[in-house]
Amino acid sequence: MTKKAKAQNKVRNHIEFRGGEFLVITPRIVRYWWGICNLALFNGKLHPPTEIVIKSLKDCYGFIEANEKRVRIAISSANVTRELFLTALVHEMVHQWEYETYGCMAHHGKRFYAWRNRVKKIGLDLELDIYEPDYFTYGEKQLYKRRHKDTL
Repeated sequence: MTKKAKAQNKVRNHIEFRGGEFLVITPRIVRYWWGICNLALFNGKLHPPTEIVIKSLKDCYGFIEANEKRVRIAISSANVTRELFLTALVHEMVHQWEYETYGCMAHHGKRFYAWRNRVKKIGLDLELDIYEPDYFTYGEKQLYKRRHKDTL
């Protein structure tokens, strides 16, 4: 079995057996799962993040900032399940791939969604479940829906 296949199985099994458990997110956990997802989806070709930030984020689960010299991944410190954490991480890694491949990060266009089937093969979704209980207030959900009406 190849390293890629082993990494894919590790993610799938983790989601199946522990995906619903809540997780305290640390930079070490982000780095660990980033490495596994890099192998599982990108054949280990993405450059490792130079900075990992765990902080409270108001209206998202994560974001990525990249330039020629660094990749900064920020992940929400919110109390989330393992599956939601991995979904957010892979979502940001696809944006990183866009930057490293094309020199820019498009929003959620055709290049981004071309990864949907590959991500599903490891048991995840490219879309984040914004309706996670208690994550958004009613008003925030409505604002999110208005801003993202074309993708919902």
